[in-house]
Amino acid sequence: MKSPRNGNSPSTRTRETRKSLRNSLLTLLEEKTFEQIIVREITTRASVGYATFFRHYKDKDALLNDLAAQEIHKLLTMTLPILYSVDSMASAQALCSFVWEHRKLWKTLLTGGASSIVKEEYLSQALGLAKEQAHPDA
Repeated sequence: MKSPRNGNSPSTRTRETRKSLRNSLLTLLEEKTFEQIIVREITTRASVGYATFFRHYKDKDALLNDLAAQEIHKLLTMTLPILYSVDSMASAQALCSFVWEHRKLWKTLLTGGASSIVKEEYLSQALGLAKEQAHPDA
C-alpha cells in the first residue's frame, strides 16, 4: 500500500480505522444527540485508542463531516440512477426513504452545526456525479 504521507491513497489500516470511527459515531447517534457524544465514547465503541482518533480527525465535528460526505455519496449514488431511469417521483421517494431510515443522523446533519457543510458537500458531489454521468438531463 502507498503511504498517505507522500500524498498517495491511505493504507487499508487507515481506511478501516476511519470506517470504524464513522460507524461508531453512527451507532452513538442512534442513542443520543451529537452534542452529548464525546470522543472517548467514539473511540471505545470503535476499539481505537484515544490518541489514534486525533491522528485521523481534528475533532468530532471533523468526523461528522467525514460521515456526512459518505452518507451524501450513498444518497446520491442511490437516487440519481432512479431519477434518470424511472421518474422524478420514484427518485424523490427513494431519497426520502433513505433519509427516514437514517433520520437520527440526518437530523444531526441538517439541524446541527454541520448544515452548511452538508449543503456544500451535497452540491459538490451532485455536480461531480452529474458531470461524470454526462446524462442529457444532468
